[in-house]
Amino acid sequence: MAIRIVFNGQQYDGVEAMPEDVRRAYQRATGILADRNGNGTPDLLEQRPNTTVVTVEHSTSFRWGGPTPAQPAAPLTGSALHLEPSAPRTLDVLEPATRVLGTLAMVLIAVSVAAVLVFGALMMMDMDAGSRSQGGLFYVGVGMLLALGWLIDMYLKFRNRRS
Repeated sequence: MAIRIVFNGQQYDGVEAMPEDVRRAYQRATGILADRNGNGTPDLLEQRPNTTVVTVEHSTSFRWGGPTPAQPAAPLTGSALHLEPSAPRTLDVLEPATRVLGTLAMVLIAVSVAAVLVFGALMMMDMDAGSRSQGGLFYVGVGMLLALGWLIDMYLKFRNRRS
């Protein structure tokens, strides 16, 4: 079965059927999606420090009635692959939502700390003498410390993630 490849609007019966300059451009474009380390993820998607961000741009415009004399059709120039080292990160659009959710998580952690302190203090004050003599205050205190330690750990993780 023959492989048909459409690249830059031209159809070819395989890589061998392409002219040399088109073949080089095709191999450069498909090489970006290569998986050289064989882990199943294209190397482009693996975030490594000090790598260049590559954005593939494609735009299509339709003009009904053809070009007018005042607006002649622009010639098609450039390549199918446009490299921008300073391109914005893909997830920058989610930054405002991330900030709001992070603030909400911090508020929930603060409310939880207050609830643990209030609930623990009320339990200790309302404890009867029999429970106090059997170490009830100690166990409630240990439970409060564990809960507070977990909440403080969560707070520190969120704070470090935000910075």
